[in-house]
Amino acid sequence: MVEASAPVIGPLSDMDYSRFVGLVRERNRPSGGVRTVQEVMVQARIGPGSRVLEIGSNTGFTSVNLSLLTGASVVGIDINPNSVAEAEKYAALHGISDRVQFQVQDGRGLDIEDASFDAVWVSNVVSFVPDKDRMLGEVARVVKVGGTVIAVPIYYRQQPPTDIVDKVSEAIGTPLDVMSKGDWRAFYEKAPDLELYYESDFVYDLIEDQGVEKYCDTLMAKEHLAALDPNTQTQIRDRMGYFMRLFNENLSYAGFSIMLLQKRLARDEVELFTSHSAPLLARD
Repeated sequence: MVEASAPVIGPLSDMDYSRFVGLVRERNRPSGGVRTVQEVMVQARIGPGSRVLEIGSNTGFTSVNLSLLTGASVVGIDINPNSVAEAEKYAALHGISDRVQFQVQDGRGLDIEDASFDAVWVSNVVSFVPDKDRMLGEVARVVKVGGTVIAVPIYYRQQPPTDIVDKVSEAIGTPLDVMSKGDWRAFYEKAPDLELYYESDFVYDLIEDQGVEKYCDTLMAKEHLAALDPNTQTQIRDRMGYFMRLFNENLSYAGFSIMLLQKRLARDEVELFTSHSAPLLARD
């Protein structure tokens, strides 16, 4: 007998990944996981007095862990009601519902006053929307002057096969733009009041098939999935395995960066004498 708390299952073969995450209640992380949250916390100087908005909060990992690490007040928004409900449970589990709230909203039209937040975290959610410029305008609108926009875009380091791009586009429910790191940097910096002040680059580890399957088996052990009938479990496991194998292959061509941009009233002139970090050289 299926428990009352078990999810209502619709067609799985055409379910995109965002809806699937809400169904299986996967604790969807930003690229780099909690290490990314830690790095952002330090470099963006987020602390107990900070007010942060996360657009595309999914099932709550970033919002909750950012508040746990810093004591900041966080509002997370997502268009998926199932993900928002799961995020609220995650905050309650950690006893921080008083400072971490979640709402069903669309980042392309925020019901939020201008200059309301010290930081706005968009991670890689902009990749999932077709009208990226509209979302960027909303992000710049709701962050305070002097505040930080936090982007963690996934981009391609080398040209991916066309069939991979097509499959990922279908999986995420929107056409995937093949963008480089430079493309993402130019996208964010074209906002007239945003200026990049910090970036850190990463490549993904290639996960062996055994690791992917083990991860899927761990997710399937969740209580609400274990309560389902065997046929439905098989459908979910098959769809899950498909997503994870596809994303693993896609990320073998990709990297990601942490990009922090400050909202300013006016940009400074372009820096002429640029520099980069390098090992200390021995003196002659």
